Amino acid sequence: MPIEELIRYDVAHSDGPPNEIENRVQKRIERLKSGLSHKFTRKTLDDGKVIEMIGNPLPGGGFVTSFSRHYRSR
Repeated sequence: MPIEELIRYDVAHSDGPPNEIENRVQKRIERLKSGLSHKFTRKTLDDGKVIEMIGNPLPGGGFVTSFSRHYRSR
């Protein structure tokens, strides 16, 4: 699956303005292309869980991102 499709799915299912989906997708694509580490925390719309994403570039190219899903504290 192309990374852009995965990012688009994630952005569409997180807490953010629906009219800014494309802008948010493009910002994340540019961060990946920059080769810099990143960390995002998102609240999902469907169940209110929090997803933390931590990404790091790989030597020689590519990227690895880990996802952790947590319940919000009440």
